[in-house]
Amino acid sequence: MLHIQLLGEFKLRIGSKTVPLGLQAARHVLLCLALSRTGQIDREQTAGTLWPEADLQKAKSNLRQAVFRLKKELEKFKLEHILLASRDVVTLNLDTVELDSEVLLEGIRTGRDVPSPTKAVVLEEQL
Repeated sequence: MLHIQLLGEFKLRIGSKTVPLGLQAARHVLLCLALSRTGQIDREQTAGTLWPEADLQKAKSNLRQAVFRLKKELEKFKLEHILLASRDVVTLNLDTVELDSEVLLEGIRTGRDVPSPTKAVVLEEQL
């Protein structure tokens, strides 16, 4: 399972191993996917959002490269199947992903212990 830490410093882990995403654009694409409710983002809209200063063709090219690099990193852990890219959308299979923000919210909703009290403070400040 892929664990994405959104609270505090962004981190990506598979089991106990941290996955280095050297390319900032790949991190941004993953963040967009993780923060979308469906795990799916529109290519054109995302490209325009991440690269507003570039013309649309260049922005789409940048997105294509970022998705390619992200897939390559996931491939090292045999998880490339969780990221699907088509002509119009990029999809992250959220069934194979754990978001720390979701774990925290679920803990708050159900009254269970949350992983770290400091994360609860960060979330309260953001709300």
